[in-house]
Amino acid sequence: MERFALILLSAMVAACNTAPQADSATEPQAPSPAVRSSQTVTPVQPLTRTWVATGITFNGNADPNFDASRRVELKLEPGGAFTMSGSGNSMTGQWKQEGTTELQLVDDGTAAPQRFGIEVLDSAQLVLKLLDEMSAEVMLHYRAE
Repeated sequence: MERFALILLSAMVAACNTAPQADSATEPQAPSPAVRSSQTVTPVQPLTRTWVATGITFNGNADPNFDASRRVELKLEPGGAFTMSGSGNSMTGQWKQEGTTELQLVDDGTAAPQRFGIEVLDSAQLVLKLLDEMSAEVMLHYRAE
């Protein structure tokens, strides 16, 4: 499971640039806390689509080195398959939604499940919290394509 989390985070971090960005307008902002209601997160929300990474936050702080131009994609297929790709790397597997608050990805290579809390889900954005990370709060931010 740790290997899968490292691969997933590596794919996101691989999209980062080593030089800090001076323009704060391009840095992702930590989202305001999501209100969990039937209007913001429901099992029928559009998870099945291509999501493009817009940033990573660690303990609420945006990674200043994230470079969205390197394009990391998470594609969730209607049949339950997923593909994550970016920076010349890709990973495939199966996904499923548990209730309204959890997304599970299972890497084909390791068969290890990785759990994410669905913090924000609407037609424009997806914010996932890495649930199995104990040393930091890691949030992955995506926009709908």
